[in-house]
Amino acid sequence: MRWCYILSDRGRCARSAGSTVEERGMRLVVLEKVVPGSILAMDIRLGPTTLLRKGYKLSDWEIRALGERGISALYIEDKLSEDCIPTETISERTRTLAVTTLEDAYRNFNALSKDRVRRVRHIAEVMVDEILERKDITVTIHDLRTYDDYTFRHSVNVTALSLTIGREIGLERSELQMLAMGGLFHDIGKMEISLDILNKKGPLDDEERKEVQNHPLRGFDLLSERTETEPLIWALARQHHESLDGSGYPDRRKAGDIHPWAKLITVADIWDALRSDRPYKKGWPADKVIELLKSLEMKGKLDRKTLRTFLSFVMPYPTGTEVLLSSGEKGLVLEQNREEPERPVVRIIETAT
Repeated sequence: MRWCYILSDRGRCARSAGSTVEERGMRLVVLEKVVPGSILAMDIRLGPTTLLRKGYKLSDWEIRALGERGISALYIEDKLSEDCIPTETISERTRTLAVTTLEDAYRNFNALSKDRVRRVRHIAEVMVDEILERKDITVTIHDLRTYDDYTFRHSVNVTALSLTIGREIGLERSELQMLAMGGLFHDIGKMEISLDILNKKGPLDDEERKEVQNHPLRGFDLLSERTETEPLIWALARQHHESLDGSGYPDRRKAGDIHPWAKLITVADIWDALRSDRPYKKGWPADKVIELLKSLEMKGKLDRKTLRTFLSFVMPYPTGTEVLLSSGEKGLVLEQNREEPERPVVRIIETAT
């Protein structure tokens, strides 16, 4: 097979070489193209429960059942994906434990005991340790989640991304631990919003939109009513939907009135929300989300330094995804090119017709 760099999803092939790779990896395949007999390359989880394990051979009804759960793509292991290994910000073990711990805290927010906060704080410390231990981080893996555990996995993903930004801009360990707590609790206000609204397939009416946009205030109130968490955590929950130009919510704060760490969480929150499948939309491809983030920064809504730091480790064409070349060939992204993110190393998997 050939490897090549691409300029974009319609870019030209610039270099090729032979491949003698023996190790099997994984590739991301949209559910509509997953065929019975395909082998899972990653566990499929619902909170603490493993629905299907890595190495499992899928049947037709299982593929359909996963679609009903809200999963639109799967990581598959096959010959095409040899040596294609996406990287994660945190380990799957830590991610699963974080989701489970956070779900317990969120679902019991009216009884947010010191013990529950202590467990969340422990997860924050574990996430910080993992982020600091990694020598080089690139975000190339697409988190698979169901509609049922979206809020919890979203909060964990936002935290991992925020921590990575924080590490890159030089925050101290103690600061990263506080940032992690803010990230993990940033959406706790959504627990007072009906799932009928959060998972509504059609557009929200004015009352429903107002209800959703109140969740930062609700989160602030829930957290500030208790002594188990610090005021900075309350502030991050309240400010993560503010914009530098004052067009955000709930307080329409401007740049100087927004905590610097809230600006980190904002970027991570937009990224993960748009990349995710929801009942009312399909997740956007990474390059499209990057274009939007750049547009928002140009319009004065996002912090420039934060976004530039974020884009230094988030890749527009994630490892394991398919890309279309200008030649008409289809390629599978194998490796990232940090110096030229829009030109990853790809393997040709389908010739032009």
